[in-house]
Amino acid sequence: MQVHISLRRLVLLLVAILTILAIASSAVQIGKYVYDYREDWTRMINMDREMNLPTWYEAALLGASGSLLGIIAQRKQELKDRFSRDWKLLSRIFYFMAIDEIVGIHELFILPDLADDLQLPWFLHSTWVIPGMVVVGLFIRRFWRFGKHLDPTDRKWLIGSLALFLCGVMGMEMVGSTYAQWQHQQSLGYAMLATLEEVIEIAGMIGFIYGLLNYLKTFQGSLHFEIKLLP
Repeated sequence: MQVHISLRRLVLLLVAILTILAIASSAVQIGKYVYDYREDWTRMINMDREMNLPTWYEAALLGASGSLLGIIAQRKQELKDRFSRDWKLLSRIFYFMAIDEIVGIHELFILPDLADDLQLPWFLHSTWVIPGMVVVGLFIRRFWRFGKHLDPTDRKWLIGSLALFLCGVMGMEMVGSTYAQWQHQQSLGYAMLATLEEVIEIAGMIGFIYGLLNYLKTFQGSLHFEIKLLP
């Protein structure tokens, strides 16, 4: 059985889903803050909430990235490539991020009282971004040589997409914290910023998946799946 996947059509499908979710979430925010429409079902498409369709969609993209990285790692290991461990470690990191997206592990590091006691600037009031920046620094140091060995086109897509993802995850988080000090979290402006944050994160993941699939296409040519039916 052969399965043919068009990268262009796949990316267009993923972007179409993101567009629908973004429009639906924006409509929900306008309905909530302009027309005071606050039905429970709207939480399922509100990008400013957790455990709903946008959350599961982003988690699925992160998990898919982990699987693609795992496939590359296995093939690299078979070829005794010196960067096979890097691919494997990246796979595990993305699986962890998929779990974190669902259960919100990073939110345990949001400590408003600590931020007030330390008189942190408002862009750091989501205190998890502080250890987050440390982790990003360690990540860059760990994978610096790995990134340099990639082909320029692959490096552009993979590193560029990760940079876009981090702009959403951490950059927009700090923008939102600053806006919350100026206005309030329960406002249309903040809700739209939260929607934009999720859109940037998911767009980064779509670009990363495209980069991985394009890398597989040039590196492997095609993928072969074996299906065994056990009694």
